Amino acid sequence: MPTGRTRLLAALVARHVQFVVIDGGSRRRLRLAVSAHPANLTSLGVVLDELGATLRPGPVPRAVGAQRSAATLGTFRVHVPGVDVDVLPGSPGGSLYSELREHAVEVELDGVVVRVAKEAPRPARRPDGAVAADRILAVVDELATRIPPV
Repeated sequence: MPTGRTRLLAALVARHVQFVVIDGGSRRRLRLAVSAHPANLTSLGVVLDELGATLRPGPVPRAVGAQRSAATLGTFRVHVPGVDVDVLPGSPGGSLYSELREHAVEVELDGVVVRVAKEAPRPARRPDGAVAADRILAVVDELATRIPPV
């Protein structure tokens, strides 16, 4: 019987949702960067609705202070039966999704071929002064370890 993670990944691929798995090491937790294009978010919404997703209460891990970025704005958490998911849509103009997709590799997770983020080259700073995507992810991961599970 497929896990919640397997059902979610298969449905996202079937609906052509543009996403990159950021953290898929656990079968019960998944972190996704998704394209913030309106059509993509609509497809994502359809998938989440079909799978009976519910919003999860509690704080959402995100970069803070000087490291806050449009890449993490709009982040939300959902529970799909069998898996908790953090969704990072970023912003339509330039997003975490775009940066991660550029350096992602195709990997088979639970029998479903998906793009998985790997560490991007480390530029010191982007021209706009924002922290590089890999630094944002490191901050998000660090904060996630400090937040008690819901």
